[in-house]
Amino acid sequence: MKKIYATLLAVIAATTLSFARTFDGTEKIYLKANAVSWWIDANAAQRAVLDNETPVIGEIEDADRFIYAFTIPAGDFSTIRFERAETAELPAWNATGDIAIPAEGNYVTAFEQNSTDATWSTYEPAGEVVYTTHHITVTNNTGWTGFFVYAWGSSEAFGAWPGSDQLSLDFQAADGEVTLHLIFHQDDGEDNRQLFDITEARDYELVVTAETVTEGTPQGVENVTEQKCTHKFIKDGQLFILREGKTYNALGTEL
Repeated sequence: MKKIYATLLAVIAATTLSFARTFDGTEKIYLKANAVSWWIDANAAQRAVLDNETPVIGEIEDADRFIYAFTIPAGDFSTIRFERAETAELPAWNATGDIAIPAEGNYVTAFEQNSTDATWSTYEPAGEVVYTTHHITVTNNTGWTGFFVYAWGSSEAFGAWPGSDQLSLDFQAADGEVTLHLIFHQDDGEDNRQLFDITEARDYELVVTAETVTEGTPQGVENVTEQKCTHKFIKDGQLFILREGKTYNALGTEL
């Protein structure tokens, strides 16, 4: 029984691996190249390799959405591997695994380096990109002598390195999608840096210290403000000052 079961599994595996999809020479496979945010960096050439031997160079289909089209030559093909390189002819900088081509679907919307896993759907041309603007408020609690924020990913949102020295920043999301890798730094090499990723199109309040970046308002701000508040009052015709829980006269002498 075990031998029959093992043989059946082998037959199923062989059948799965031997599947090939037939293309007529005009059909295209599309890739959302920025599904891996850095895949489009350095103006990389986009290349696909069919069955580990037939290269196809990608052409931009939708520049705003970083979608590339690969015209598949006539024939039967089982796998496709996506690569990025300095030029179409040079060896790949990075590549996926050999991804199985499904019987249906022509658009890869999600993939990973060195992986054979991918998400397939059917490509449909979209209209103009809808951009929305979102705001980042930064609290600098680092104590650094310099403070900059640089962003890479969907765009260099705050300019080229070292980025911006502002604590109030805006970024744009295209069709509600954004991927920004923030680097908070002192511009002194690798010593003073903190990282934070933005993957949701919304507003952010970020608190940056020399050790970490967190979302939300600075901890303890209300307490510090309360302790530093100064209250003045008059009693029996004399001016008194209440500061940080202590009482002083008009000359500043503690009572």
